Amino acid sequence: KFSSSLGSFNKVANEYPLNSKTSLALVFVGKINLELKNYSDAEENLLRLLKEFPQSKYFDDAEITLARVYLDQKEYTKSFWSLCSLVGYSKQSETKAFARSKAENIALNFLSASEVKSIYDSTILVSAKPFMLLMNVKIHLNRNNDKLAQETLTKLIRSYPDSYEKKEAQKLLDGYGKKLSPN
Repeated sequence: KFSSSLGSFNKVANEYPLNSKTSLALVFVGKINLELKNYSDAEENLLRLLKEFPQSKYFDDAEITLARVYLDQKEYTKSFWSLCSLVGYSKQSETKAFARSKAENIALNFLSASEVKSIYDSTILVSAKPFMLLMNVKIHLNRNNDKLAQETLTKLIRSYPDSYEKKEAQKLLDGYGKKLSPN
């Protein structure tokens, strides 16, 4: 079943002149290869879509599928980065919410604070940076590194006062005020 579909989508993606169906075919080639555990083929086709068709309506779907390819291979930093990219540039609120949820799960279960900070430090996607800092905070909290969590919260609030993450960061920081004040 997958093989015949894969052949058809590969033909559309690679043998016909570029057209409106090319990016759709690339997403399906990526998804089918993911299901077949042909990870390098899945990655190659999804990256092609992301590079050659940045305006495609299937762009977000390709990025989510790419994150799954990396996650299946236990490449957690790559999966986290793909999802953070969506947090930063997707125009769809549902996609952003999905990406935030999945990226948080990966960060809290598979990444260290230093790995998230390294991704934060190396990214030029400014719109994803507040989310990465918030994930760094949550990792610190899970590891009982309260001082580092508090410092990172303060940095997030000061550096990104208009960000989506600021409200949650402020709640967490206000909670610290109650926790740290004498009763």
